[in-house]
Amino acid sequence: MRKSFLRYTLVSLLLLLTVSLTPSKAAIGDTLNLATKAKATTSFVSGWEKLGALNDGVVSTASNVKPSAGAYGNWNGEGDYGKYNWVQYDWDNAHLILSTSVYWWIDNTNVPAAGISKPTAAYVQYWDGIDWVLFDSIGLVLNTFNKLTMGVVTNKIRLNMRSGASTGVIEWKADGVEYGPCEPTPVTSYYRVNGGDSINSPYVSLEMGDSLLLGMVGPDDGKYGWTGPGGFKATGKTLLLKGLTNSNSGSYTGSYVNACGSASSCLLHLTIRDTSLTAGQAYAWPTYNPTLNYNFKDEFPALQEPTKILNDDPAVVGTIASGWWAFRWGPSANSLIDSASVMPMLARLNKDFAYFRDSLGWPPDKRAKNGYKSTVFLYGSGLNTDDASNTDLGGWQSATSYNGQSWPMVLISYYPVYSFNPKCTYNDRVGQMGAVVHEGIHSVLADLPGCKNAAWFHEGGNTWLQQEAEVRQTKVYGDMGFLNAGAFIAPFMPIECYSGWLQDGSFGGPSAEGVNKFSGSQQICTWRNLLGGVQYSNVFPVFLGLTLGHGSIAWIWRNCESRVLEGMSKTLGETQIRRLIAEYRAKQAVLDMGPWTNSMKRMMSSNMGVSIKSEWSPYDINVPAWSATPYVATTMGLNKVLTPEARTLPGWSGANQIPLVVSGNEVVVNFMPLSRNMTCQLCYRTRQGVIRYSQVVNSGECRLALDVAPANGVVIAVITNTDYIYEGEVTRTTKHDYRLQLVKGVTSTAAVNRKWFDWTLTIADLEPVKTSNPASFELFPNPMVKGQSLNVDLGGSQSKPLRLSVRDVSGRLIHSDIVKENTVLDHQAFKQSGIYLVSLEGDGIREVRKLIVE
Repeated sequence: MRKSFLRYTLVSLLLLLTVSLTPSKAAIGDTLNLATKAKATTSFVSGWEKLGALNDGVVSTASNVKPSAGAYGNWNGEGDYGKYNWVQYDWDNAHLILSTSVYWWIDNTNVPAAGISKPTAAYVQYWDGIDWVLFDSIGLVLNTFNKLTMGVVTNKIRLNMRSGASTGVIEWKADGVEYGPCEPTPVTSYYRVNGGDSINSPYVSLEMGDSLLLGMVGPDDGKYGWTGPGGFKATGKTLLLKGLTNSNSGSYTGSYVNACGSASSCLLHLTIRDTSLTAGQAYAWPTYNPTLNYNFKDEFPALQEPTKILNDDPAVVGTIASGWWAFRWGPSANSLIDSASVMPMLARLNKDFAYFRDSLGWPPDKRAKNGYKSTVFLYGSGLNTDDASNTDLGGWQSATSYNGQSWPMVLISYYPVYSFNPKCTYNDRVGQMGAVVHEGIHSVLADLPGCKNAAWFHEGGNTWLQQEAEVRQTKVYGDMGFLNAGAFIAPFMPIECYSGWLQDGSFGGPSAEGVNKFSGSQQICTWRNLLGGVQYSNVFPVFLGLTLGHGSIAWIWRNCESRVLEGMSKTLGETQIRRLIAEYRAKQAVLDMGPWTNSMKRMMSSNMGVSIKSEWSPYDINVPAWSATPYVATTMGLNKVLTPEARTLPGWSGANQIPLVVSGNEVVVNFMPLSRNMTCQLCYRTRQGVIRYSQVVNSGECRLALDVAPANGVVIAVITNTDYIYEGEVTRTTKHDYRLQLVKGVTSTAAVNRKWFDWTLTIADLEPVKTSNPASFELFPNPMVKGQSLNVDLGGSQSKPLRLSVRDVSGRLIHSDIVKENTVLDHQAFKQSGIYLVSLEGDGIREVRKLIVE
């Protein structure tokens, strides 16, 4: 129940906000279910359930009877059992919410809880214009509406719920009185430093130890409040900060709620300068404390090689075991499979996973943790895992159900198993063998508690482990997987992004939010070529390994239960996670990536100028082609103020890079963010590869001394958004704007289609750069069914030969040939379902197409 002081606060707020909101003046109707007019959002909804069912007006006869129109449910695997989820209603303006009612949905009554279960706790919050306010708990009774009387004026309410497993809702009502439009009241900010005069500017740069008064200019009535870095919150029109430190740097939002419930806000961006450095002195990135490191032996110090095999499938007729691994098959196994294939496969798995455990500190899978050998099952052999024939192809991480638990394992067809046979002549056998290890890694990840809402990291975090194990043993830092290019060539995309820069201009969310779209059973392409595979990039894990240590990736899987950056912040803190994002973006700009630097430089060079457009048809939007470059186009206005191109503004945790032609001994720019949590930093390399960084600023003056000459006379301004918490559609669709004024030492911007990242080149600003023909080749059918042949249409005969290559998503070469005419690739090149990258190169052309094999 609510405390008495909370009751008083709510009543006072209601009286304050409803003074001018009598139905006779503002209402446009009597009491009604306002949920039908609200926009619904949620912390999570299962892909097969329906968020729109919350307010579709369809009810049920019982909680265990799901309407044909669907229901809301948030099942997300056993790892999320018992966690709170929420659903939320938003209105364009505030209304009087008299009550809210929820009709729960369940799909079982198992003990212990499983699936969609009866809630064990639920409560309602409302938005007071500045922050979420706890109202009260709401009933948990099944087969009826649970009603909570409210009587608050708000434009947002939220229902929080949990059970022993997951929760579901058939219908959620919000009964109240609809109020007419309410215009927000504008407010502006000002500040005073150390008790001085008021300054009307949203940008302020101070030194450690200073005091700062923040204030808003606005009406005397209504409600005022402030939010800022580190979860800072305060009420009132003014705010006094004393003894400023680096942790105070960032964006402060002043909010005002007027008498009719509409909120307005203003921003003030604060930079605390590092006084240990002289003005313009080069900056060195400090180490992180605490750092992030996990070694499974700390958690399982006595874990020994398993001796048992879990008998979780009665259809098994044969088992071969060796070391930590076992291979099992059913009564109709393909005749190609015998010990000559199985023993080399088990040897490879034992070798690779021993290195993962003993040298990289990664745990084994759930079976091994419980004394059972990790297991590979033969797909199509008559097991209970599938009903495929013994000639069907496929391979993936799957799981069996045994004694009420899920047991991850590898389920693969005869084809990848036979690839281990020394007599095998498959042209893709090397890739097939690596793919078995890849699925074994997925079995390890399936049992770890991390990254439940970070599908992007399930790909990039997996490929990183294989890549890291290989280079640490061979000491050879060769070419990276092809799809790493997207993260570098389009740094404006968020770090936690699945499918990259979508055709509607937004970004795919951490678990592909906003990506999937269908017309009937036909999937609509919503992404762009090359960038659409950014989730397979392991560039950010590589950076983390270099910056925080190789144990940081395993730490993420063990400790970041939902999403990566937000989970890391709980240990690093807000200041350090924002600095980590800024550091990553600056090091991208100058390719400061340790032993991977040259690999990344080659990758960047080969993808510069690639034509980026809708991947294939049917597409959502036929977007104009974008010529790939890490540099944002800008226009210069009065007083040398640069305005960046709107379509490539950074998303959350994204960045823009602006190349600047410089002269003299110092560069100074004035950074003017128009969004929260933005930073600016200058950086460059010399002809010899020496790197210089400026201090990071949140706004205002950013300067860097040119104590050594920049290669090609170019310095890069890196503008970064440091938001690290994903909050749904608002986060996914927002782009962050700014302006940059050229103050000193900058003669102009440099051309955005030059390879300024390669400090070894001599670049003339007018040098032409070849870009590819946007229509150089097409693939059909695409998507295609495995077993089909692929037609490659070059648009007619070519005057010069071109290299046609096919790679899987990890970058392994599947097929390569020289072509001058339209050609057909035999179905043998596409034996596995999945995503392939088909590229065409030569004479200034580099085109890539994504091929989906179903």
